[in-house]
Amino acid sequence: MNTNLEDQAAGGVVQEWMGWFRACPALFPLLAGALLASMGAAVASHLSDEARGVCALIVGILLGVACNFSIRDWVNGLHPKVVAIGVLLVVGIIQAASSLWILPNSTDPAHNWDSLQRLGLVLAAVAVVGAFLILLPLVLRKIAFVCILSFHFAGIMSAVTSVDPPGTHAPWISTYMWVKVFRPYLHFLYMNNAYHFYSPEPGPATLVWYRIDYSDGKSRWVRVPNRDASPVPLLYQRTVSVCDATNMSSGYTPGDYYSNLLPKRTAAGLENQPQIPPLPSDIQAAYAYREPAPNVKKILASYVRHVAKTYPRPGDNPSATISKIRVYRLTHVIITPKEMSGGLDPNDPATYVPYFYGDYDTEGNLKDDKDGFLYFALPIYNEKELRKRNPDGYLPSCLDYFVLHSGLDLSKEKK
Repeated sequence: MNTNLEDQAAGGVVQEWMGWFRACPALFPLLAGALLASMGAAVASHLSDEARGVCALIVGILLGVACNFSIRDWVNGLHPKVVAIGVLLVVGIIQAASSLWILPNSTDPAHNWDSLQRLGLVLAAVAVVGAFLILLPLVLRKIAFVCILSFHFAGIMSAVTSVDPPGTHAPWISTYMWVKVFRPYLHFLYMNNAYHFYSPEPGPATLVWYRIDYSDGKSRWVRVPNRDASPVPLLYQRTVSVCDATNMSSGYTPGDYYSNLLPKRTAAGLENQPQIPPLPSDIQAAYAYREPAPNVKKILASYVRHVAKTYPRPGDNPSATISKIRVYRLTHVIITPKEMSGGLDPNDPATYVPYFYGDYDTEGNLKDDKDGFLYFALPIYNEKELRKRNPDGYLPSCLDYFVLHSGLDLSKEKK
């Protein structure tokens, strides 16, 4: 008799737990995510970087499903809001733990999943904030959502209006709010590029070209973006945005430009083989020298590491290794209607303004930060433009600084 009562009691507990799980289906993916996070934390040191990244992605997907079930069920009134709050809090904790424990956290940027780690931490914060919003009364919850949406659209407005219109300056309040308040948020979501690009008009396109030199003396050019190598137009457009990330300069001309940098550039040109003449006398310092901003230098280093991993050897010599990767950032100027009506080709070599951004090793480290050409323009002048800029005539009738420095002659390439 006592045994039957114990069995009935045990059965009642099992039914109660099963009812709980049926009332809260979010617990199934949640427990799976928690288990995977625990396993990943335990064996993370024994997994490859790629496997650890995949584990973190799986955890994020499972926790996202858990949040979806939790919020959906709470909205439909299938279980009390306290369950949804608890699920969101646990999801935030597990997401943060998986981002910190599973993802590689190396001091070497080439083996560090820092971007995905930051994304996981932000998602964890969103889950915790979501739990807090559920706790609020309906009126305060509506106010909070209005504030969040207002912040988002105010940030987009600052991105649109902080660009200087033609012939004048942007409002100071827009510039201040963009730099001090909204830029981190919009950069994280990558919602600023298109607004800058089309406000007020499209500017010159930015290209990044890499010359990979191998130990056997051969070299290879990698151009980004590359329309011919893009299987679909969308890939080409995405790589255009990738290059645009390198377009931000330090914003000022160094104080020693005329006393140190420019003489060093002239001396480096005389030592180069073949010799590279000094820059034209009328070229402005802001045009001739563009040192990238500190964050752009980090971006360039990551691009170089990607190129090194993608093209580690020339096709016909598997034993060769990369000796250096030379980086050029090119500005492709958009010609005017008058120039086009006059017969100027939109892809004329003179419409490209290359800048030398240095020689790198395969880990993205700048090999020589004292190079005299570093961050200087290597302009390409046709005869007409050269006569206009150099009336004294001490330069040749046609001068291509880029071909003298890189060996690549755009005028001889197939269009």
